[in-house]
Parts: sequence; structure tokens; C-alpha cells
Amino acid sequence: MNMTERLIDKIDRLAAEANIKEVTPEIRTFAWLVENAALISFWEASVRQVEYQQKVRDSFLDKEKNT
Repeated sequence: MNMTERLIDKIDRLAAEANIKEVTPEIRTFAWLVENAALISFWEASVRQVEYQQKVRDSFLDKEKNT
């Protein structure tokens, strides 16, 4: 696992907001895994949205051809 300085700063800021006194390596790993899972979920949802929009477009174009 390779955390960027930006992610480390973000984890530290969020930990301070949550009143976490010590950010342990386990907390950093957990935060990184949550961030990673959120990004994966976002991109999976994006792919589904693109596929849906393509179906809507194709359906519209098919209807236009038949009118």
C-alpha cells in the first residue's frame, strides 16, 4: 500500500475532526481501504450510468427512425 501525502493529510484532518488522538497504522490502513472501496463503487456506478444512457440514446434513435 502506498499512500500519497494528500491522502495522509486527508486522513489526519478527518481523524482530528473525529477527535481521534492517535492515528495508528491500522487506522490509516482502514481509511485507505474505505477510500479505495468508495472510488471503486463510484466508477462502477459511472459505468452503469454510461450503459444506461447509451440504451436511452439508442432507444430514442430507434423511435426517431420509425416515425
